Amino acid sequence: MKTLSLKGRYIYLCLCVSKAPFALHFEFSVPSAVRISTSNMFREESYDKMAIHVPLQPAENRWSVVCIDSKGLMKRHGAIKDLQEKTLLKSMTICANMKISKVVTSDKLYDYTTFPKELGFKFVHKDDWLAKYDWLEPFPCSHPTPKPKEPKAAKKETVAKKPLQPRRTPLETEKSEKEQLEEQARYTLIKARSEEAKAKFLMKMTGKENVLGEEALRTSARVVKMENDALIQLKKIMGGTIDKCSDICWGKSEDAKEIVYAAGSVIVAMNTTTEQQRLFKGYKGTVRALCLSSDGSKLVSAESDLLRLWNYASGKCLGTWKAEGYTSLSNLTLSPAAALLATAGLDSHGRDLLTVWDLNTLDQITAYQPHPAIFARQLSPYQMQCLRFGPRLEMAKGESELQLCSCGKENIKFWLLKKQAFKSSLVKLNQYAQNSFFTCLEFESATKVFVGSREGRILQVNAETQELEFVYQLHDAGISSLAICEAFCVTGSDDMYLRVWPLDFSEFFIEAKHESLIKSVAVSPDSVEILCATENNIVGVLDIPNQKYKTLIRSHTKEILAADVLKNLMVTVSLDKTIRVWDLSTMQQLYEFSSPEDQATCVAVHSGLTQFVCGFQSGTIRVFDLNKTVVTADTHVNDKPIAILRYLHKAELLIAVSEDGQLSFFSASTHQLIKQTPADLPSPYTGLSAFRNEQLFVTIGDSSTSVQLWDAAGLSRVLSIPVAGCQVRDVAVRSEGTQVLAVTSDSQLRVFSIDGKPLGKFSLPSTDLSPLRKNVHLLVTQNGKYASLYGFSNGILQFPLQGIAFDASASMGQTQQLPGLEIEEYTYHTSPVNVALFHPEDPAVSVSYTHLRAHETSLHLVCRLLLEKKKKKKK
Repeated sequence: MKTLSLKGRYIYLCLCVSKAPFALHFEFSVPSAVRISTSNMFREESYDKMAIHVPLQPAENRWSVVCIDSKGLMKRHGAIKDLQEKTLLKSMTICANMKISKVVTSDKLYDYTTFPKELGFKFVHKDDWLAKYDWLEPFPCSHPTPKPKEPKAAKKETVAKKPLQPRRTPLETEKSEKEQLEEQARYTLIKARSEEAKAKFLMKMTGKENVLGEEALRTSARVVKMENDALIQLKKIMGGTIDKCSDICWGKSEDAKEIVYAAGSVIVAMNTTTEQQRLFKGYKGTVRALCLSSDGSKLVSAESDLLRLWNYASGKCLGTWKAEGYTSLSNLTLSPAAALLATAGLDSHGRDLLTVWDLNTLDQITAYQPHPAIFARQLSPYQMQCLRFGPRLEMAKGESELQLCSCGKENIKFWLLKKQAFKSSLVKLNQYAQNSFFTCLEFESATKVFVGSREGRILQVNAETQELEFVYQLHDAGISSLAICEAFCVTGSDDMYLRVWPLDFSEFFIEAKHESLIKSVAVSPDSVEILCATENNIVGVLDIPNQKYKTLIRSHTKEILAADVLKNLMVTVSLDKTIRVWDLSTMQQLYEFSSPEDQATCVAVHSGLTQFVCGFQSGTIRVFDLNKTVVTADTHVNDKPIAILRYLHKAELLIAVSEDGQLSFFSASTHQLIKQTPADLPSPYTGLSAFRNEQLFVTIGDSSTSVQLWDAAGLSRVLSIPVAGCQVRDVAVRSEGTQVLAVTSDSQLRVFSIDGKPLGKFSLPSTDLSPLRKNVHLLVTQNGKYASLYGFSNGILQFPLQGIAFDASASMGQTQQLPGLEIEEYTYHTSPVNVALFHPEDPAVSVSYTHLRAHETSLHLVCRLLLEKKKKKKK
């Protein structure tokens, strides 16, 4: 809705939210542009210079009246200085998943008891109003609410003004204190995660302990999430995505050496000694480029066309903006003083675009100026593979100018920044220009630049005269990266060699061969260590004085299919045809097995920690001995791929579930087949979960239309629980509560008792469990307090189970709502999660392995010193 031109201070709107997420945007003229955005996707109230973000959590499928104090919000965040300033609501944007019956504005503040009928809302009588509607104020109004007429003897209620909490609705004074507290607890819309937390909240409000009792606590079911109370918190990332973002660098930390690299949607700063990590979070997609300023104070990163500027020391995001004019960004570089940012990438027509942003104007971002000021911008007919700011170039009359250098296909180009414009010139390359491709460059000084090419050459260019001075042939294949310090130059090449050279390139000092193409190299600030990243996501550090190599990041090179954890031992299988064994205490790889002809599909670790078993695409299971690092058993089950493997009955029984639902039982000691139970009708989905005593386990039944309960000792099916009208996607059990949980294709969580009685049916918000999404899994902790759902999106949906009331008399025809505002979605992954496991040492902590990375050990690294060879020759 545009050109509203409404002047009222308070915005009243009646809405009904059908499902999450939703958002409302209000554009104001103050006279400068200000936006107020309210949504259930916001965790807390904030102001990012583009918009004021206000969290709002209305109940689903229930009409609510929302009152927004626009001037109060603007004054609070500095958009206006005085409440008397004129503001004008210009437009309103409604984003998805809601119904709105009326929007009005007024300079008067009302509540549900005083709201005038002439404003257009068709309300029921005030005595029945709270049973049909909610009254929400996402921001506490800044002046007293008008009160209805009261007897003189009645005490007037005062409204506490607390930030980030909705204002309490005025109550009638004739009601008792208990009734008032009950309605406060019901309509304040503040929720705790457990009964204990709810009691603490009420005690804080009233100063009395256990005022309402259990019945009133159950009444306050609709809640907002309290701060610092996340179900899932990202703690550490194993691996990186060097194949998608090859930019790695050394951090400028005073206390310790840190390296900076991308891992999916997160930027990681890791201490090379302790391997502790600091995480820079905020992106939803994969980080494609990053750059650290020369003084180490600022870090800039890019995801597609979205830019973020960070304070490197604190990890705080200083600003976010969309790179206007770009469809993708490929290169970032910061000026020596970190006041300017240069970006290179492609525009909508596929042309190379160079832009320099003035970061000093970052605090001036508004809705109509959603990015820092553009210092200079120019389209380039020449491809830009690499871009670097250089030191200031001294000019005539004592002046100095900032300079940029770029390189790409058949060109090396200098850009001087003068009076907010570019002055560019090409380097004459003579015979080295035709059919050449320049891949990387670094400034050695203000007047000297080294440029690497795909022909294995390094070109030395004079930045002042912009002439080619020398050409050095250093590698037999293309040079992909180079790094320069005062004493030497490091080159990384597609011939898999890393070499360290003197600055005259007479003869290399050190040569190190890797198992894959080298993507990036960097020299530590003290010039003692060299950081190297390869195409298969290897990151390691070469210690030059001690001639030692330390592996920091290990990675699978393709998608991870399955994993199993027992104590500190973890085994993963991947589409890269490898099976890797990890030590979780050190986060290091212990063993690696390869199966190039038969793809591994699942894995289970034996409780003795000396062996594990893998299922394969061919329908075979193989047992691996960790002590001897050999395969000790090889058994063909059937022609269908093995989907699930599980040790049960005190690790005496091994169960294999084939892709068609067939169950095979093996002796865990001899791995001989004991019994097979073929599926009567093939099931499109497979699932298996066991109770803690491992005497009983459940699987998905024939055609995925039932849940089967099995006796592990007798190897027999004891119960079949039908699930009508949908397909079962996965099953899980609550060990303590002897309850069976099933996730169904209609996006519901169905709960049954161990004897098959239905206990409830709950809707799962924000999930798509249609048949198109096959990889959907449900995971429950051993203590039965938490559950995780994953595979349906790029995240993990986690929610507590201890607060849900399971009623044996519940009708499966009535769908209930989970305590939805306690549900938390973890979305740091950039692709659907394949595997998620609860850590064995802490059942409340889940670990997902979609982006786990691993690579070969340092035994594959060959490092030799030429000086030692010369000494041996002399001897």
